[in-house]
Amino acid sequence: MSSVRDFCAVLSIASLMAMQAPPASAHVVLVQKTAPAGTYYRAQFMVGHGCEGAPTVSVQVDIPDGVPVVRPQPKPGWVLTYESGPLAEPALVHGKPKSEGIRRVTWTGGPLPDAEYDEFGMLIFLARPGTLRFRVLQTCDRGSNDWHQHARSGQPKPPYPAAELEVTAPSASGPSDPVATSGSPQAGGVSQHHH
Repeated sequence: MSSVRDFCAVLSIASLMAMQAPPASAHVVLVQKTAPAGTYYRAQFMVGHGCEGAPTVSVQVDIPDGVPVVRPQPKPGWVLTYESGPLAEPALVHGKPKSEGIRRVTWTGGPLPDAEYDEFGMLIFLARPGTLRFRVLQTCDRGSNDWHQHARSGQPKPPYPAAELEVTAPSASGPSDPVATSGSPQAGGVSQHHH
């Protein structure tokens, strides 16, 4: 009998710890975490909760180097704004050099209640392989969460990690890649829109 009681006690403690620990999806994360370089990628930033119970009223995403083309997705109930500027490194997009692009995208509105989640999207071109870290500033009607940190090797995960995307070597499949296919028809509009 004592072993059964011990087992139940362990289960109770584990359940309590699980309730206290924040869920992994509670951070602002990218739904799809890998994509090949040289393609368009549909970035969906998932906001899993508010700020200490307060609803979200603004989501700001800073665009890292290595992303020369950005096409933000409008959302009903939110006002979309974006800021353009020079790229840290000019990039080739469909064989043409590009030196300026969108550097920050902000959705303002909602509100998105703390108990609900939503996704904020954009279509981006991935210029080269590597790890991209997107700083996301989540503003609520009380307080804010600045998702900008990244874990160093051998250190624990920080409390406010940036949304990360692993960009792999260019895909040999070319246009058959689903992300590339979905973005290709809009490619001309992307590069022309921001010249």
